[in-house]
Amino acid sequence: MTWLYHVVHRADSQTRETVASDGLVSGQSRRNWHPLYRPRAGYVYLSTRRYLTEACWNLWREGDELYAVDTRLLRLARLNPDEDHFSGERAAACDQFHLHRPAGLELWDMFGARVVPSFGDWAEQIDLGSDPAHTAYSLRMGSVAYSGVVPPTALRRWSGCVWTAP
Repeated sequence: MTWLYHVVHRADSQTRETVASDGLVSGQSRRNWHPLYRPRAGYVYLSTRRYLTEACWNLWREGDELYAVDTRLLRLARLNPDEDHFSGERAAACDQFHLHRPAGLELWDMFGARVVPSFGDWAEQIDLGSDPAHTAYSLRMGSVAYSGVVPPTALRRWSGCVWTAP
């Protein structure tokens, strides 16, 4: 694993400047996720090339920016599982690791909940990633969550058909 990838959704010039000076930080992407899929605060989500092209390419929108992340410049101890690989339709993975499954939207609707805890909240509550096997599984599935800032020195921005420094 040398390169992982991150998409900044609807990047504007200010966002590009911030990435160039400060790196990738949690919450830079402006996506209207359903509250159940709200990402964990403080994490930047990174994907493999395979996952990006097979599972995420249909989510690409005009104005999105693609960054390659040189993982040799990251603190690998900060890699954690992407909770999406353990929730929703993929909750069966919880059984493999003896984890409590997260509640799905149907359950919250049944009880008339107005505030729905996210899968990110669930991941924090059960300490997802406390076992390195969780993170290894998540990476095999195609993505991980990085705790903290991805420094600008670790980034290459896709511009046209070439990688450039941010």
